[in-house]
Amino acid sequence: MNEEIIRNKWQEIKEKLKDHWGNIKDDDIAQMDGSYHDLKVMLQIKYGYQKFKAEKEIESFIKHYGWDV
Repeated sequence: MNEEIIRNKWQEIKEKLKDHWGNIKDDDIAQMDGSYHDLKVMLQIKYGYQKFKAEKEIESFIKHYGWDV
């Protein structure tokens, strides 16, 4: 479900990524190109999150902006 949301709402999501996670830069966003997996890995790299924590953070991010509807 979250993978589909990330892919389908990528244009909106990429505008909010830097506001939400300041360590993610423009080059990182371009590299992800709408990939849930890449976003999850980027959070693991930039913030040291474990896989489960990164997944929960993405879920919270999606809910925060109302994209889970």
